[in-house]
Amino acid sequence: MINRKTTLHLILLFSIFAISTAYFIEYILGHPPCNLCLIGRIPYVVSIVLILLFIFIQKFERFFLIILSITFIIAFIISFYHFGIEQGFIKNL
Repeated sequence: MINRKTTLHLILLFSIFAISTAYFIEYILGHPPCNLCLIGRIPYVVSIVLILLFIFIQKFERFFLIILSITFIIAFIISFYHFGIEQGFIKNL
């Protein structure tokens, strides 16, 4: 079974990969992001900062895990909304 530290490191790597991929697509491939694309990056940056803070502080594990969970719930909502607008089953506000 994977322990919490390993899970946090995997989430950190995933978040760094997601942000790096977004910047690669934007700057190297030349695809400009929409506003929702830019907003969708925020939870990944927040998760990177939170996990790095936890790694250096090594305290308040439960607090960091709760905030990290809320961050990814928000990321899911943003992604679902973005997908819905792109697919046309949600109207843009």
